[in-house]
Amino acid sequence: MKNTLKIDSEERKTHLLVWVLLSVLLIFLDEDPITPFNLYCSAFVMINYALNFYLLFFFVLPHYNFRKYFKSFLICIFVLFLFLSGDIFIFTVIDNYFSWGDILAYSESGFMRWLINDVFLFVIMTICAIAYYQYKLQKHQIEKESEMKKFLIKKNISFYESQFNSHIINNFLNYCYAMLIDTSEKTAKMMELYSAILKDGYELKYSDRITLEKELNYIEKFLQLKRLLDESLFYEIHTTGNLKSNFIAPRLFITLVENAIKHGICNTPEKPIVVTIDVQNDMICCKVSNFKRIGKRAVNSTGVGLKNLKQQLLLFYETNFNFKIIDSKDNFSATIEILK
Repeated sequence: MKNTLKIDSEERKTHLLVWVLLSVLLIFLDEDPITPFNLYCSAFVMINYALNFYLLFFFVLPHYNFRKYFKSFLICIFVLFLFLSGDIFIFTVIDNYFSWGDILAYSESGFMRWLINDVFLFVIMTICAIAYYQYKLQKHQIEKESEMKKFLIKKNISFYESQFNSHIINNFLNYCYAMLIDTSEKTAKMMELYSAILKDGYELKYSDRITLEKELNYIEKFLQLKRLLDESLFYEIHTTGNLKSNFIAPRLFITLVENAIKHGICNTPEKPIVVTIDVQNDMICCKVSNFKRIGKRAVNSTGVGLKNLKQQLLLFYETNFNFKIIDSKDNFSATIEILK
């Protein structure tokens, strides 16, 4: 699991102040007299505390799995070893560099007292790191939920605003279909498909999950309509796996299809748009590939569609997805992999 938590600039200032105050407190709470050796050691030991605190926060806790007790125990022992080794290294280097001899004067009881104090401080530091990590995690989740609620509210409002008009248009198109079915079968079919696409739209909420089968039906209707509008459009659809029992966020794959039609060549059977949906045990994969327009026929891309698609994937699946683009000289393909 990737650590998405960050410490902003204001928090960094607060952290720096806390570490300075703890350094001063450590010096005055020490029973030994204040000597240059003790001052240097206190400063570097506090740096060691800080390094281990942030090691826990950024690298250990995001990957910490309390169900795997043995692995978790080994991780804690390793971090403790780094912590104690850092203190011993600091004491030894400072003592040898300045030749004060203070560390050599430590008795066995004094060394044990230092060791117990360090282990105790490590436990306190670990508890603080866990508490701070949980606080940041909860804050991040609350902010994320708030953003998602705002996003869904905006989307639902837009759905509700267009629903009335969609009903009118749908009824009108059904009337036109009935009037045209005997005179122009092709036009009637276009209206039937467009009406079905509109109906799928206003019956769907943005927060819904739909089956892959429904998503594929929507893509097929869209492609059939485009084919009726432009008979030179060719496409292929390939599927593997169970589409009926696997659910995804709606309208994720259609963006790839629209992008392929806009920027690709699909006017011959030898160069179709290829839509491939593959359902595996741990992953749902959709790949859309096309041949590229070259030279003057190329359409400038703003990248807005794919950017919005990435935002949707982040919103619904966080880090549980992969989005790959392969852009070669003659071909373009985009792949969405959603981890179950």
